[in-house]
Amino acid sequence: MLIEKEDTSEYVSIQQYQDNVLNPGLSATYEVLETILDEVCKMFPSKVIHLGGDEVPAHVWEQSPACIHKAKKLGFEDVRQLEGHLISHLEQFLANKGRRIAVWEEASHGSKITNNATVCAWSNSAEGQKAAKAGYPVIMCPAQATYLDMAWNKDINETGVLWAGTIDLKTAYQFEPSNIESSQQVIGTQALVWTEFVKDKQTLEFLLYPRLFAIAEIAWTSVQNKDWLHFLPRVSAQLSYLESKGINFRNA
Repeated sequence: MLIEKEDTSEYVSIQQYQDNVLNPGLSATYEVLETILDEVCKMFPSKVIHLGGDEVPAHVWEQSPACIHKAKKLGFEDVRQLEGHLISHLEQFLANKGRRIAVWEEASHGSKITNNATVCAWSNSAEGQKAAKAGYPVIMCPAQATYLDMAWNKDINETGVLWAGTIDLKTAYQFEPSNIESSQQVIGTQALVWTEFVKDKQTLEFLLYPRLFAIAEIAWTSVQNKDWLHFLPRVSAQLSYLESKGINFRNA
């Protein structure tokens, strides 16, 4: 049973949900997650499994008798510390299977994880800097440069969202993942598209292309070999290819 009827905690997530957080005070939570991860390990050979861990809203578990009891039993002063306990438990569970974890940046706050965990820094580059200085391997994917669900510009008719700003082709291309202190900890970048408002394949393609070409070049090209003016004609050639395949790209 994953629902504790006695839990009267009041919280609202950034997406306006009131019931989207697992309860770390319940033994069933651990059992279910371990069962899911067992299946994931069987299905996928990857040595790294992403556990998430982002955007846990304020006030979760505050009125959960199970969480209050478990926190007291573990010697925690705050039920919110159970978040780290759960992530740490799952990291060890996967380590016993020869796997490592990746997490969003929030899970690296407060020593919840070991330095074997990869941190995906999404909110800004400063979070990547913080994680790198703490010794974590870091994937630099700040929303201001790599979240391709962001709109190209602020035109009211432009497809995409604006909460992290706008990303045109040049903005995407000019991002440099290793442009931080402790850059030796940066292991790469990634492109992301969150699809809450993406209703069909054509919209997804429009958001991806041609900006995905820019992020691919960032990921696989050394800084000294990047050249915006050399990149543009190569993009033009790729757009002709996309057109021949019926892919709905945004014309830059």
